[in-house]
This record gives sequence, structure tokens and C-alpha cells, in this order.
Amino acid sequence: MYHIVVDGEPDEDAAWTPTWACAAFRWHEPLAPGDARTDTFRIDGPTGWDGRTGQPIGLLEGRFRLEYDLRTCWSTATHCPAPDSLGISNAFEVRLPSDTARLRRAAEAASASGAGSDSVTASLYRRLVQADLDRGDLEAADRDSRGAVAAVEPSDARLWALRAVVLHRRGRPAEALAAVDSAIAADSSYREGYLRRGLLQIEAGREVGSAACGAGIEGAGVQAAGPGAGRGARSPAPEPASDVSAETVRPRGGDRTGRRSG
Repeated sequence: MYHIVVDGEPDEDAAWTPTWACAAFRWHEPLAPGDARTDTFRIDGPTGWDGRTGQPIGLLEGRFRLEYDLRTCWSTATHCPAPDSLGISNAFEVRLPSDTARLRRAAEAASASGAGSDSVTASLYRRLVQADLDRGDLEAADRDSRGAVAAVEPSDARLWALRAVVLHRRGRPAEALAAVDSAIAADSSYREGYLRRGLLQIEAGREVGSAACGAGIEGAGVQAAGPGAGRGARSPAPEPASDVSAETVRPRGGDRTGRRSG
């Protein structure tokens, strides 16, 4: 029988310690003088949860020790415990992987298994890159988004659009614009791609005329109601919200509405 205890914190519980009960003391293993033994344990946790909050009981991360229940005699009637120091292992440390590490492993595993064309794989990569952005780690976001667009086949429009966000934040507008073009090439009905392309072109100081806007609207499958449209004309249904929020680009020399600032 063994326990997992928190190193140096006797008042803290370890979430890894197994649940056990007395079973006629048949769990003891004899060890003769001078003998040695090595045990390998796979520990799983948490082993208990708070019934009200649903949170695990005990610590999952930190320094821990393995504690054996040692006795100096083989008896079910006599209590003859060995000194505590004999039953305590060396300290070991447990660190749980971060959310991004888990997402990265899951995405890479899905891609390696041949499911790269599955939308689930693309979704895992999008969540991974978004987690990088939320942490402010642009280098990781650049690396992960570059690997993601290469791994997912066929191309995923939203993944390319997210790649464009990363490149824009890293100060590489030309590459960001090329990524948006790849998003539109992957899905010509992806309206957010046309919006991103227009904003990037405005930021670059390009003239985006009505012809270009019209081409974008037509490519997205949206029919604008002109002056001659009757009451029966219907506007297109709104696009479902993307899992990646669009990044607002401020035009040069103006505010967000495009008005010139004095």
C-alpha cells in the first residue's frame, strides 16, 4: 500500500494519492534483510472531486513523494510500524502541459493519422493558433499557423484568414494580404475574406473602388438591392459568427469611419 504526499506540505492533499480500504492486510509484500525491490507505479488523478464545486480534491502540480506503509513484522494483530523515513521516496515534480501544448499534440496527432482533410483537424489548429494569440505569443502563432495551413488539406479558409491576422500583427502586410487571397481561393463564399482583403488594401493606401467592392460582393454570393429593387427584395441572411474575431484596421490618416482627422 502506498500514498502520494505533497513534499514539505503536511497539511496539503495530493490529488494523485489512490483511494484504498483495509482488505485483511493482504497487501503487504515481505522484504528480507538486505533485499531490495523496485516498484513502478502509473499514477492517475485526480482520484476525488468536491461534491459541491466539482473541483478536484488535492494538488495536481508541484513536488510530491511516494510514501509506503512499512512494518517491521508480518502480523494482522500487532501494530509494528517502521520509522517514517524508511517509507518515503525521493521527491519528484509533476507539471501539467498547457492548453496550447495539449491542442498542439491533438492537432498533430489528427494530421498524422491521415485525417488532415477532416474539419475537426482544421478546428483544432484554429483553436491552437487562437490560443497563441490570446497569450500574446506571436512567434508561436506564426509557427503554428504556418504549419497548420501546410498540414490541412484541402485548404481551410478560416485557417488562412487566421494566418493573415498573425502576419498582420507581425508587421508583414504583404504576406497577410497573400494569406487572405488564399482564404478566398479556398472558399469563394467566405465573406470575411473579402472584408479582410479590403481593409488590408486600405491600410496599404490602395484605392478600393466600387468595381473591386462589387467583385467581392459578387464573389461572396451576395446580391445587393439596387435603387430599383422592389419591396419583395430580400437581403442576404447574416453569416454565422466566425470562431475567429476580425481584426479592425485603422486607415492611414483617418479614424475608423474613414473621416480625415484634423
